[in-house]
Amino acid sequence: MISAYELYDKVETLSTETICNFKRMSEGRLLAVFTARAAGVTAASILESAGHDVDCYFDNNPELMGSIINGKPIKNPAELENGKYAVLIASSPQNCSQISEQLNKLNAPHMSYDSWSVARHFEEYKKVLLYLNDEYSKCAYLSCIYYLLTHSFANDFYERNQYFGVPEFAMLVNDVVVDCGAFVGDSVEDYIKNSSSSIRRIYAFEPFDRNFDAMKIRVERLKREWALDDGKIVLVKVGIGAKTGKVRLSGIVSTYRKSVDGVNGIEMDVFSIDDYFKGENIAPTVIKADIEGMEQDMLRGAERTIKQNQPKLAISIYHSAEDLFEIAGYIKYIVPNYRFAVRKHCPGCDDTILYAWI
Repeated sequence: MISAYELYDKVETLSTETICNFKRMSEGRLLAVFTARAAGVTAASILESAGHDVDCYFDNNPELMGSIINGKPIKNPAELENGKYAVLIASSPQNCSQISEQLNKLNAPHMSYDSWSVARHFEEYKKVLLYLNDEYSKCAYLSCIYYLLTHSFANDFYERNQYFGVPEFAMLVNDVVVDCGAFVGDSVEDYIKNSSSSIRRIYAFEPFDRNFDAMKIRVERLKREWALDDGKIVLVKVGIGAKTGKVRLSGIVSTYRKSVDGVNGIEMDVFSIDDYFKGENIAPTVIKADIEGMEQDMLRGAERTIKQNQPKLAISIYHSAEDLFEIAGYIKYIVPNYRFAVRKHCPGCDDTILYAWI
């Protein structure tokens, strides 16, 4: 198995090569983003904030061609044949591979947005590595970065035991768990089973009707199977954010993320953890969050709770290249004494969790 040192060397080399390749392919060409969906709009915004002018979008959807987003036209990929554009593909690794084949046929220079975004943050990732004491955490963290740079499953480190693979999280007794992004209650069930129902209480936050209804059915079954008191699992049909109020969200039914423009999407009620637990005579001892890129908002809205109670944290860090370093840095800012571990719980980069505890 490859060591953290060897994997670091690979990632450092790839990051340097990616930055050089980006400069080479964009020299004398207009910069464009492939896909005009939410990921592409976010990518264009980040590129421009980094000082790169984005001329337009390309998309294979005929219904989008000719439209304008944030003042930029959406064009037909056939226009790439003229070689005047350098393209960053802002899509999932699976779609990215297909789009890359399409662009190769058009002789259009391109790379994935993931690889550019990760390469430019390499110095920040080095700081997070200093927070990680165990070799496995370093390998898991670096393998996530390697995957984003290459979309290759080589050098992968992952384990299935999500939320319980780190010794400090293996057995929770008399804990108060806050489950942000409880989905259909799968993690609620895992917490009940793993603790043999000895958890004091679970607060499960889920904003979507379909998911919430499915979770209610699951919880009723768990109450019968484990003879749980009615107050053991508290279901709350709201999202979690930086402050209590409303936020506009977009995405698919099973997930949610903050709307790119703050206009499109659906409006959702959200609570901050600090506000919600202000009225409760109980304090969280564990906070788990997998909320589609809103984890940093959650942390900002839980700052008082985290400072006062120093709960164990299990936070998803895989939703953006920035989350991979900003979440760890923000937690250290709130409580410098937190210790960290990283685990990946599926191949690639999805379900990469930062575990923090005192």
